Amino acid sequence: MKQRAALLLAGGVSRRMGRDKALLKWRGEPMWRRQVRLLREAAEDVPLHLMVGCREAQNLHRMSGSDDVEVEWLFDPVSEAETGPLAVVARALSRTSGGVLVIAVDMPNLDAELLRALWARAEQDPDRSWVVAEGSPAQVEPLCAVYSAGARRELMGYAAGGGRWPALRQIWTRWMAEGKAATWELDAASAGKLRNCNLPEDWPEDEASSEGET
Repeated sequence: MKQRAALLLAGGVSRRMGRDKALLKWRGEPMWRRQVRLLREAAEDVPLHLMVGCREAQNLHRMSGSDDVEVEWLFDPVSEAETGPLAVVARALSRTSGGVLVIAVDMPNLDAELLRALWARAEQDPDRSWVVAEGSPAQVEPLCAVYSAGARRELMGYAAGGGRWPALRQIWTRWMAEGKAATWELDAASAGKLRNCNLPEDWPEDEASSEGET
């Protein structure tokens, strides 16, 4: 039976934001819950292996409700807290036989339609990883991408080596040069969907509360 796999990256320490971005609310909904919902909507009726990468200390797993019982929580080992998102992507790839759709928790403009279209492109061309890009000149967003099964061996090699992980854009640039990856450039009508919020001023004032705040 066909299955899809997805990973939500929610474990960043949010130093520039000054508070946990996973708990920031967007239209009344904590961002981590919103992104989980989007991934489920995008998967439609296809069985979904849904993973959330985070720090255990965030306690997201304790906030999850009955609708989150099928989430697999990938907690960052304390000793690897600074290895970055690729380490979590490698772990997610090791837990599935196919590719993994990866999104970040701090992208409030993502929608299920975009994720469905990205999945469709990747499933038609499963030998390559697929990344979304926007802007002029187009800039790839490695945290809205499908990492193919073919990327597993390379990323697991970095994990086993215990050395420094490459920068996300650096590895995607190389993959594209080697024909291992493809880019989907968004049109003007979709501009802004990849916007991420790293600073307090990036977040609208009326959306500035966090889960647990009144």
